[in-house]
Amino acid sequence: MSAAPIAIPSAAAQPTDAQLIACDAIVEFASILCGESAALLAAAAAADVAAVEARLWTSRRTLTTAIHSWRESVPPREEGGARHG
Repeated sequence: MSAAPIAIPSAAAQPTDAQLIACDAIVEFASILCGESAALLAAAAAADVAAVEARLWTSRRTLTTAIHSWRESVPPREEGGARHG
């Protein structure tokens, strides 16, 4: 699975302070999710069902918190940016 290409903002579309802060928070959340992903992989490979479930719930809470934080800091874009929930 490959990551989607990252769009580089044009000079006319510089991020706001709130957007920069939100991106910084996302870096932290992504770092946590990377660690959780590695632990989830190890637990699944070892068939440790209890650990898999615990890691899935931790990952879900982390991702939910990241989405909530992002939505509070960055308003939805007008040009077709979908916002669910």
